[in-house]
Amino acid sequence: MADIFTFRQKPIAAFLAALRITARPPENAQEAKSTMDAPTSIPEDEKARQSDENCGLLSDVGFESDDEAPALPVFDSDLKRDQACLVQTIGTRMREARELCDMSQSVAAKRLGYSNPSMLSMVEWATDRNSVPLWLIVRAARLYDVSIDFLFGATDDFEVGLQRGVQTWLIGEWEKSRIEDMKALEKLHRRVAAVSALLPVIADESERTAEAIRRFAEINPGFDDMRGGARLAAAAESLIRHAAKANSTAQRFRVEIGVDRSNQPNT
Repeated sequence: MADIFTFRQKPIAAFLAALRITARPPENAQEAKSTMDAPTSIPEDEKARQSDENCGLLSDVGFESDDEAPALPVFDSDLKRDQACLVQTIGTRMREARELCDMSQSVAAKRLGYSNPSMLSMVEWATDRNSVPLWLIVRAARLYDVSIDFLFGATDDFEVGLQRGVQTWLIGEWEKSRIEDMKALEKLHRRVAAVSALLPVIADESERTAEAIRRFAEINPGFDDMRGGARLAAAAESLIRHAAKANSTAQRFRVEIGVDRSNQPNT
Protein backbone atom coordinates (compact mmCIF):
# COMPACT_ATOMS: atom_id res chain seq x y z
CA MET A 1 0.00 0.00 0.00
CA ALA A 2 2.89 2.35 0.66
CA ASP A 3 3.95 1.98 -2.98
CA ILE A 4 0.52 3.02 -4.21
CA PHE A 5 0.03 6.18 -2.22
CA THR A 6 1.74 8.16 0.53
CA PHE A 7 0.40 10.69 3.01
CA ARG A 8 2.14 14.02 3.43
CA GLN A 9 1.82 16.09 6.62
CA LYS A 10 -1.49 14.42 7.53
CA PRO A 11 -1.32 11.75 10.24
CA ILE A 12 -3.69 8.82 10.37
CA ALA A 13 -5.20 10.31 13.51
CA ALA A 14 -6.46 13.30 11.55
CA PHE A 15 -8.10 10.99 9.06
CA LEU A 16 -9.85 9.09 11.83
CA ALA A 17 -10.84 12.32 13.53
CA ALA A 18 -12.53 13.46 10.37
CA LEU A 19 -14.72 10.38 10.42
CA ARG A 20 -15.45 10.40 14.14
CA ILE A 21 -18.92 11.60 15.23
CA THR A 22 -19.36 12.66 18.83
CA ALA A 23 -22.57 11.41 20.45
CA ARG A 24 -23.68 10.68 24.01
CA PRO A 25 -24.67 7.10 24.89
CA PRO A 26 -28.42 6.32 24.93
CA GLU A 27 -30.11 6.47 28.31
CA ASN A 28 -32.57 3.62 27.68
CA ALA A 29 -33.43 0.87 25.19
CA GLN A 30 -36.09 2.95 23.41
CA GLU A 31 -33.64 5.75 22.76
CA ALA A 32 -31.02 3.23 21.63
CA LYS A 33 -33.46 1.74 19.12
CA SER A 34 -34.47 5.16 17.78
CA THR A 35 -30.84 6.12 17.52
CA MET A 36 -30.10 3.03 15.42
CA ASP A 37 -33.11 3.57 13.17
CA ALA A 38 -32.75 7.30 12.57
CA PRO A 39 -29.77 8.92 10.83
CA THR A 40 -27.36 10.68 13.12
CA SER A 41 -27.65 14.45 13.11
CA ILE A 42 -24.33 16.24 12.64
CA PRO A 43 -23.88 19.83 13.84
CA GLU A 44 -23.13 22.44 11.19
CA ASP A 45 -19.70 23.28 12.66
CA GLU A 46 -18.86 19.57 12.67
CA LYS A 47 -19.98 19.27 9.02
CA ALA A 48 -17.76 22.18 8.02
CA ARG A 49 -14.78 20.76 9.88
CA GLN A 50 -15.26 17.31 8.38
CA SER A 51 -15.66 18.81 4.92
CA ASP A 52 -12.40 20.72 5.26
CA GLU A 53 -10.60 17.65 6.53
CA ASN A 54 -12.00 15.34 3.85
CA CYS A 55 -11.35 17.78 1.01
CA GLY A 56 -7.72 17.86 1.97
CA LEU A 57 -7.28 14.12 2.18
CA LEU A 58 -7.14 13.35 -1.54
CA SER A 59 -4.92 16.34 -2.16
CA ASP A 60 -2.35 14.81 0.18
CA VAL A 61 -2.43 11.42 -1.57
CA GLY A 62 0.24 10.74 -4.18
CA PHE A 63 -0.77 8.38 -6.97
CA GLU A 64 1.55 6.37 -9.19
CA SER A 65 0.02 7.72 -12.42
CA ASP A 66 -0.17 11.42 -13.18
CA ASP A 67 -3.24 10.94 -15.38
CA GLU A 68 -6.22 12.86 -14.06
CA ALA A 69 -9.60 11.17 -13.70
CA PRO A 70 -12.17 12.25 -16.30
CA ALA A 71 -14.18 15.20 -15.10
CA LEU A 72 -17.88 14.65 -14.56
CA PRO A 73 -20.34 17.25 -15.86
CA VAL A 74 -21.46 19.92 -13.42
CA PHE A 75 -24.90 21.36 -14.03
CA ASP A 76 -26.30 24.70 -12.95
CA SER A 77 -29.13 24.87 -10.46
CA ASP A 78 -31.24 27.16 -12.67
CA LEU A 79 -33.81 24.55 -13.67
CA LYS A 80 -36.30 27.03 -15.09
CA ARG A 81 -33.75 28.37 -17.53
CA ASP A 82 -32.72 24.85 -18.56
CA GLN A 83 -36.38 23.91 -19.02
CA ALA A 84 -37.02 26.94 -21.22
CA CYS A 85 -33.91 26.28 -23.34
CA LEU A 86 -34.84 22.62 -23.77
CA VAL A 87 -38.40 23.43 -24.83
CA GLN A 88 -37.09 25.98 -27.33
CA THR A 89 -34.57 23.46 -28.70
CA ILE A 90 -37.24 20.78 -29.07
CA GLY A 91 -39.51 23.20 -30.90
CA THR A 92 -36.76 24.26 -33.29
CA ARG A 93 -35.72 20.66 -34.00
CA MET A 94 -39.31 19.56 -34.58
CA ARG A 95 -39.79 22.38 -37.08
CA GLU A 96 -36.54 21.46 -38.85
CA ALA A 97 -37.52 17.77 -38.95
CA ARG A 98 -40.93 18.62 -40.39
CA GLU A 99 -39.36 20.81 -43.07
CA LEU A 100 -36.92 18.02 -43.93
CA CYS A 101 -39.95 15.85 -44.69
CA ASP A 102 -41.47 18.67 -46.76
CA MET A 103 -44.61 18.41 -44.66
CA SER A 104 -46.97 21.26 -43.90
CA GLN A 105 -47.80 22.14 -40.33
CA SER A 106 -51.47 21.26 -40.82
CA VAL A 107 -50.69 17.79 -42.16
CA ALA A 108 -48.10 17.15 -39.45
CA ALA A 109 -50.46 18.27 -36.68
CA LYS A 110 -53.18 15.93 -37.93
CA ARG A 111 -50.81 12.96 -38.14
CA LEU A 112 -49.43 13.69 -34.68
CA GLY A 113 -52.92 13.64 -33.18
CA TYR A 114 -53.70 17.34 -32.88
CA SER A 115 -57.10 18.55 -34.02
CA ASN A 116 -55.78 22.09 -34.39
CA PRO A 117 -52.44 22.97 -36.04
CA SER A 118 -52.07 25.88 -33.62
CA MET A 119 -51.16 23.39 -30.89
CA LEU A 120 -48.21 22.16 -32.94
CA SER A 121 -47.29 25.74 -33.75
CA MET A 122 -47.08 26.51 -30.03
CA VAL A 123 -44.62 23.64 -29.59
CA GLU A 124 -42.49 24.51 -32.63
CA TRP A 125 -42.19 28.16 -31.66
CA ALA A 126 -41.88 27.42 -27.92
CA THR A 127 -44.84 29.62 -27.03
CA ASP A 128 -45.61 27.48 -23.96
CA ARG A 129 -42.28 26.89 -22.23
CA ASN A 130 -43.69 24.97 -19.31
CA SER A 131 -43.57 21.53 -20.89
CA VAL A 132 -43.65 19.44 -24.06
CA PRO A 133 -45.66 16.16 -23.98
CA LEU A 134 -43.42 13.11 -24.03
CA TRP A 135 -45.85 11.29 -26.30
CA LEU A 136 -45.38 14.07 -28.83
CA ILE A 137 -41.61 13.50 -28.88
CA VAL A 138 -42.04 9.79 -29.60
CA ARG A 139 -44.66 10.37 -32.30
CA ALA A 140 -42.62 13.13 -33.93
CA ALA A 141 -39.52 10.92 -34.04
CA ARG A 142 -41.51 8.21 -35.81
CA LEU A 143 -43.37 10.57 -38.13
CA TYR A 144 -40.33 12.57 -39.23
CA ASP A 145 -38.02 9.52 -39.11
CA VAL A 146 -35.45 11.25 -36.91
CA SER A 147 -33.75 10.26 -33.68
CA ILE A 148 -35.08 11.38 -30.31
CA ASP A 149 -31.57 12.65 -29.50
CA PHE A 150 -31.90 15.01 -32.46
CA LEU A 151 -35.22 16.36 -31.19
CA PHE A 152 -33.76 16.93 -27.72
CA GLY A 153 -30.73 18.69 -29.17
CA ALA A 154 -28.30 16.06 -27.87
CA THR A 155 -26.92 15.52 -31.38
CA ASP A 156 -26.98 17.25 -34.75
CA ASP A 157 -27.34 13.92 -36.57
CA PHE A 158 -30.98 13.30 -37.40
CA GLU A 159 -30.47 9.66 -38.43
CA VAL A 160 -32.32 7.10 -36.36
CA GLY A 161 -29.42 4.65 -36.31
CA LEU A 162 -26.07 3.72 -37.72
CA GLN A 163 -27.68 1.95 -40.66
CA ARG A 164 -30.17 3.99 -42.65
CA GLY A 165 -31.61 3.59 -46.12
CA VAL A 166 -30.17 6.86 -47.41
CA GLN A 167 -27.29 5.16 -49.18
CA THR A 168 -29.63 2.64 -50.77
CA TRP A 169 -31.95 5.46 -51.81
CA LEU A 170 -29.08 7.45 -53.33
CA ILE A 171 -27.84 4.42 -55.24
CA GLY A 172 -31.35 3.75 -56.51
CA GLU A 173 -31.81 7.36 -57.62
CA TRP A 174 -28.41 7.36 -59.30
CA GLU A 175 -29.27 4.12 -61.11
CA LYS A 176 -32.57 5.56 -62.36
CA SER A 177 -30.80 8.71 -63.52
CA ARG A 178 -28.15 6.62 -65.27
CA ILE A 179 -30.82 4.57 -67.04
CA GLU A 180 -32.58 7.74 -68.23
CA ASP A 181 -29.28 9.14 -69.49
CA MET A 182 -28.51 5.92 -71.33
CA LYS A 183 -31.94 5.97 -72.96
CA ALA A 184 -31.40 9.56 -74.11
CA LEU A 185 -27.93 8.73 -75.45
CA GLU A 186 -29.24 5.65 -77.24
CA LYS A 187 -31.99 7.71 -78.85
CA LEU A 188 -29.49 10.34 -79.93
CA HIS A 189 -27.17 7.63 -81.28
CA ARG A 190 -29.95 6.16 -83.42
CA ARG A 191 -30.74 9.56 -84.91
CA VAL A 192 -27.10 10.35 -85.62
CA ALA A 193 -26.64 6.91 -87.15
CA ALA A 194 -29.68 7.38 -89.39
CA VAL A 195 -28.45 10.76 -90.62
CA SER A 196 -24.94 9.42 -91.10
CA ALA A 197 -26.28 6.53 -93.14
CA LEU A 198 -28.21 8.90 -95.44
CA LEU A 199 -25.31 11.24 -96.15
CA PRO A 200 -23.38 8.81 -98.41
CA VAL A 201 -26.60 8.12 -100.31
CA ILE A 202 -27.18 11.84 -100.79
CA ALA A 203 -23.60 12.27 -101.99
CA ASP A 204 -23.97 9.44 -104.51
CA GLU A 205 -27.32 10.71 -105.77
CA SER A 206 -25.89 14.22 -106.09
CA GLU A 207 -23.03 12.87 -108.16
CA ARG A 208 -25.46 10.98 -110.39
CA THR A 209 -27.63 14.06 -110.84
CA ALA A 210 -24.64 16.18 -111.84
CA GLU A 211 -23.40 13.47 -114.18
CA ALA A 212 -26.83 13.28 -115.84
CA ILE A 213 -26.83 17.06 -116.35
CA ARG A 214 -23.34 16.97 -117.86
CA ARG A 215 -24.36 14.14 -120.17
CA PHE A 216 -27.45 16.07 -121.24
CA ALA A 217 -25.30 19.09 -122.01
CA GLU A 218 -22.96 16.98 -124.14
CA ILE A 219 -25.68 15.52 -126.35
CA ASN A 220 -27.39 18.89 -126.68
CA PRO A 221 -24.93 21.47 -128.03
CA GLY A 222 -27.35 24.27 -127.41
CA PHE A 223 -27.68 23.49 -123.69
CA ASP A 224 -25.45 26.35 -122.58
CA ASP A 225 -27.54 28.76 -124.60
CA MET A 226 -30.79 27.51 -123.15
CA ARG A 227 -32.46 29.70 -120.53
CA GLY A 228 -31.45 28.43 -117.06
CA GLY A 229 -29.07 25.83 -118.46
CA ALA A 230 -25.91 27.36 -117.01
CA ARG A 231 -27.62 27.95 -113.68
CA LEU A 232 -28.73 24.30 -113.51
CA ALA A 233 -25.21 23.06 -114.21
CA ALA A 234 -23.75 25.34 -111.49
CA ALA A 235 -26.35 24.17 -108.95
CA ALA A 236 -25.50 20.55 -109.71
CA GLU A 237 -21.78 21.17 -109.11
CA SER A 238 -22.55 22.99 -105.83
CA LEU A 239 -24.75 20.10 -104.72
CA ILE A 240 -21.89 17.67 -105.32
CA ARG A 241 -19.45 19.76 -103.26
CA HIS A 242 -21.79 20.19 -100.28
CA ALA A 243 -22.85 16.55 -100.27
CA ALA A 244 -19.22 15.41 -100.35
CA LYS A 245 -18.36 17.80 -97.48
CA ALA A 246 -21.27 16.53 -95.37
CA ASN A 247 -20.29 12.93 -96.02
CA SER A 248 -16.68 13.65 -95.03
CA THR A 249 -17.79 15.38 -91.81
CA ALA A 250 -19.97 12.41 -90.89
CA GLN A 251 -17.09 10.01 -91.45
CA ARG A 252 -14.80 12.06 -89.19
CA PHE A 253 -17.52 12.14 -86.54
CA ARG A 254 -17.84 8.36 -86.62
CA VAL A 255 -14.08 8.03 -86.23
CA GLU A 256 -14.04 10.43 -83.27
CA ILE A 257 -16.75 8.59 -81.35
CA GLY A 258 -15.33 5.20 -82.29
CA VAL A 259 -18.34 4.00 -84.23
CA ASP A 260 -17.65 1.39 -86.87
CA ARG A 261 -19.57 2.03 -90.06
CA SER A 262 -20.29 -1.67 -90.38
CA ASN A 263 -22.29 -1.51 -87.14
CA GLN A 264 -24.63 1.19 -88.41
CA PRO A 265 -28.28 0.11 -88.66
CA ASN A 266 -29.70 -0.50 -92.08
CA THR A 267 -32.22 2.07 -93.27
